[in-house]
Amino acid sequence: MRAWLCALALGALFAAEAVAADNRPLVTVGLVDTFSPEFYIHTYAPTVDRLMARLPEYKFRFVELEEQNIEKDIERLKPDFLLTSAGHYAALISKFGTHQVAVRLPREGRSPTQAVGSAVIVRSNSSYGKFADLKGGKLVVTDSHSFEGWLFASGAMRNQGIDPDRHFSMIYETNYGIPDVATIVSLGFADAGVLPACELERLIQMGAVGRDELRVIEESSGGKGCRRSTLLYPDAVFSSLPSVREDVLTRVTVALLSMPAEGRDFRWTLASDFRPTFELLRTLRIGPFVPIHSLSAREIWERYRTEILMTAVLLLAVIVHIVLLNILVRRRTRELRYALSETQRLSEETQRTRQRLLETERSHIVSELSSLFAHEIKQPIMNIALYAGTLRLLLKKKKTASAEEEDYLKKIYSEVERSSKIVDHVRAYAKPHARRREVCSISRFAKEAAKLFGPQHPELRIGTMPEGYVLADPFEVEFVLINFVKNAFAAVKGVKRPRVFLSAHEQGGSWHICCEDNGPPIADEVFERLGSLGASAKPDGLGLGLAIAKGLAEANGGHLEFCRLTPQGLKATLVLPRHCVGEEDGDA
Repeated sequence: MRAWLCALALGALFAAEAVAADNRPLVTVGLVDTFSPEFYIHTYAPTVDRLMARLPEYKFRFVELEEQNIEKDIERLKPDFLLTSAGHYAALISKFGTHQVAVRLPREGRSPTQAVGSAVIVRSNSSYGKFADLKGGKLVVTDSHSFEGWLFASGAMRNQGIDPDRHFSMIYETNYGIPDVATIVSLGFADAGVLPACELERLIQMGAVGRDELRVIEESSGGKGCRRSTLLYPDAVFSSLPSVREDVLTRVTVALLSMPAEGRDFRWTLASDFRPTFELLRTLRIGPFVPIHSLSAREIWERYRTEILMTAVLLLAVIVHIVLLNILVRRRTRELRYALSETQRLSEETQRTRQRLLETERSHIVSELSSLFAHEIKQPIMNIALYAGTLRLLLKKKKTASAEEEDYLKKIYSEVERSSKIVDHVRAYAKPHARRREVCSISRFAKEAAKLFGPQHPELRIGTMPEGYVLADPFEVEFVLINFVKNAFAAVKGVKRPRVFLSAHEQGGSWHICCEDNGPPIADEVFERLGSLGASAKPDGLGLGLAIAKGLAEANGGHLEFCRLTPQGLKATLVLPRHCVGEEDGDA
């Protein structure tokens, strides 16, 4: 219908355009298809005639844009000017940069910014008085895409918290056909209808509707002007796009603003405030306020291309920053770990060096004290030997010595002799001397231990003692083994079933002389320092015995080994090189 009317109104103009010279500059004007047929006849056709008459040096091309595909049609047809409703003009500003050239002001409009609105009509005998009363009813509109024909009223309802899509049971569209909105409401086929403001007054004046047949609900005109149910907004906008040349824009603006109003129901002017229109778009969530989830991927890209690219660049920059930061953090962490490990290593090395110096110092002090003690104890030991000898001669002279007394005297002599050897060895360490080694039998050491400790310690067991030989100082080897056995006796003290086991075996060209016990477990820090000066598993131990034993073992070409047993106990091992009888013996 509208296309036919448009063709009828512009047929003569297009015919004149066909005979015009083709070398004139082309100016394209686009019309968005949301207006009534009366607009085409009474507004669009006179406006086109005015432009062609005042700008004959330009070749005009008039194209129609579909409301559903307005953005695609603008990109495809590339118009220089647009004739749209104020709502579509406002919706296109952000993307296409449309700029106001002129605004239509109808004769009954208050001002360019308060020119058009909508009226919601019902039958006069109905009980409807508010939008809320129409819940579940039927509504008829001219065009769901028309601002005057529906969107103004839809915005007013949404401002009251009413969702029109759910509020009505059905919404009809006449699409400007017959019967029209007023007729459908009058006949009762719909409970309410939406008309442009002043349309009801025009129908009453023409006699198409009785004066008391229909009424407007939610009337907000206040008795001034046409009855309406909504706010007033700017009317149609003639706008330019950024591609238009300045001289063309100036000529078109002058032609429209100077267009005579005589004989017409409108004139072209300028509007200073489109904020109500933007608020309406926000309320309806259309145009630039369309929810992003309702847009296709292409529409999202086209509308938010700049924002998407800026976000992508920012995100890429953040990712690069994070990656570089992680690389730097890992590098710094690696350097810090290396520095910490080096610091820890140096600290441990310093601690070990300090410990060695301390042990050396203590060893030197012990050596000095041992020499002093050996020097001072020599005379008391000799006195004990003399007193024992005197007592023995006295008893023989009196002939009163019993066998038991003779046995105790022999033991005293034996211990005195052993103490003298120890003193002599200690004093010998204080002076330079050649170490003397002998071929010693392994079984000899076991027999000496059994002879020394057997009667007082039944928990001592002697295991296999093969006939093997080592080249060593027998006194020093005996000292080491006696130290092992004494420590074992101290460890099993308090154990319900104490056990100390002495054995020997050959392994890898060396003799391993072992002393095992079933004493309580030893702490890790104590176990790791066994053999070091000052380390002792006994609460009252000084840590000198094993340290001296370690030094004696190493002096004889061997070493000490310690092993924890399961579930408890400790095995101390003296390892000495095996000696074959017949090899060259002598001093070492």
